[in-house]
Amino acid sequence: MSTKNRSASRFVFRGSAAALSARLREIGGVKTQEVMDGPPASALTVVGGQSTSEAGAGEYRGFLSWKKTKTQSVGEQVGNVYRTTTHAEAHGVVATNKPFVFVAGDLEATMVAERREGKEAVFSLPHVRFGEDTELSLEGKPITLEYNNWAEKYKTFSAFEEAFREKKKFFESQVPCLGKRGEKLKFGGKLKRLEGDYVYSSIVKSIRWNGQTIPGNALTLRGFGTIYFGEVLLNETNRRLTMARLEMGCDVEAEVGLTEVDPNGIWG
Repeated sequence: MSTKNRSASRFVFRGSAAALSARLREIGGVKTQEVMDGPPASALTVVGGQSTSEAGAGEYRGFLSWKKTKTQSVGEQVGNVYRTTTHAEAHGVVATNKPFVFVAGDLEATMVAERREGKEAVFSLPHVRFGEDTELSLEGKPITLEYNNWAEKYKTFSAFEEAFREKKKFFESQVPCLGKRGEKLKFGGKLKRLEGDYVYSSIVKSIRWNGQTIPGNALTLRGFGTIYFGEVLLNETNRRLTMARLEMGCDVEAEVGLTEVDPNGIWG
């Protein structure tokens, strides 16, 4: 077989988008280990292409419901650039841990990754929407988020890492979300890596709710659980954004992920 036209390396696309998913541990005093069969997601094969999913209203076990969802993953070559674009939407999301209710009217995110052979991955976040203009609330009280726009400013991992070590203001903006993970942070020091070589961050700087301003990206209400907004797992080749992650605990013990985008790819 002739190998004359085969290149020494190729770009391997990876990309996925999911509107929502959940795992249930306990409900009404009954322990369980259930996984929700949620609305369809989208993903790419190694050659790229396009994958799109749309779905209407749904609910799960009486504590989680949504009105509609949409996801799309696209892998394409534009000149010498390999581009992966992932987009996810979840609308009319309601999560209930009686008597408390979390409502997210519109959660949307689009993230793009671009690679050139021999070059570092470049990421952009052209669209995020937490839906505060429609409804974003807990216990009937509005939630207002203050964004940290580092994802558009530091588009490569090396730029993020350099800013963390050398820019005091940026370092301090990372402390509230990283510090809550029990990590000891020192200005000028190395980034703390998770298993899998990821770094944890967030595009949310602070939360205003119920007359409080809460530093970081986590909102906790006893009897409901904790909501983590705008989480990002990142390394040299990957950025994975989850718009909202719920750790519910009390009558319902469950984990819920809302509107996640994950564009990346590697040379192989």
